[in-house]
Formats: sequence, structure tokens, C-alpha cells
Amino acid sequence: TRARTETLIASLRAAVPAVAIRTSFIVGYPGETDAHFRELFEFLEKVRFDHVGVFVYSAEPGTRAVGLPDQVPPAVARTRWEQLMQAAERLAFAGAKARVGRRLEVLVDGQDESGRLVARHAGQAPDVDGVVLLPAGAAAIGEFAAVRITGADGYDLIGEVEGSSKF
Repeated sequence: TRARTETLIASLRAAVPAVAIRTSFIVGYPGETDAHFRELFEFLEKVRFDHVGVFVYSAEPGTRAVGLPDQVPPAVARTRWEQLMQAAERLAFAGAKARVGRRLEVLVDGQDESGRLVARHAGQAPDVDGVVLLPAGAAAIGEFAAVRITGADGYDLIGEVEGSSKF
């Protein structure tokens, strides 16, 4: 149930304060009502996941869902997607700002086009999440680094290296 899920997530965060919790949602699935969507929106706002993906249901030939009654009009599904994505983005940006001042261990895994180092902390998945941006030359690629987060830019964190160790 929703209550059990909320309790479980709260327990995980209490037991492992640095845990990163991610999820994905599909909006516009056949039978989804305005009330269902409001409940999903409220759930997202309450739980405040660290990373969220939102997808619009698409009727895939040969699946059971194609024949289900109460298909959600594509325009309604798209509007719900936009609303949920806006909320998820707002929460993610607030979460990034809340990390300012914290110390994180990151893995330096590349450089961006401007020469800044691109790193990730344990809660950031490659290719789908924001990154930790570090000054060029502050650490070596393939190195773990202790970083103080000094800023946030959307999904990305800005940091300064305080120490490192090769793995």
C-alpha cells in the first residue's frame, strides 16, 4: 500500500541517511483517473525521491493494455507527464541545493567539453542523473575524491576536491 511504501522509505532513510532512492512512473495508463494522478502527485511530493523518471504510457501492439477500457487521451497523458516532471525537477533541484556544504566521495569519470572534471557520487547513475562538476586538473580520471559541494546548477552539483585516493 502507499502507507507501507512511505513507511519503508522513511525507515530506509533513517537507517541509511545517505541512501539514494529512485523510481520511475508511467502516466496515462488505461483506467488512470484524475484522482489516481492527484494521488501519485501527492505521493511524489511527500516522499521526495532522489531521482525520478516519468514516462507516458504508449499502446504497444500485442500487449493486454492495448485492449483495456478507459484509454487515457494522449493529450491528457502528456499534460500529466509535464506536471509530474515539473514537480520532480523542482524537488531534484531543491535536493541538489540541499547538498551544498556537504562532503561526498565521488568517482571522477571524465571531462566535459569545457575541460571541467565530471564525477559521480554513489547516488548518481551514469547517463541518467546529474553529475558533480569539479575544476579541471583537480583530480585524476579513475580516482575517488573527497569533495566539498559548493554549489548546485539544476541537477548538477559543483564541488571542490579536498582529497583523493586511487582505487
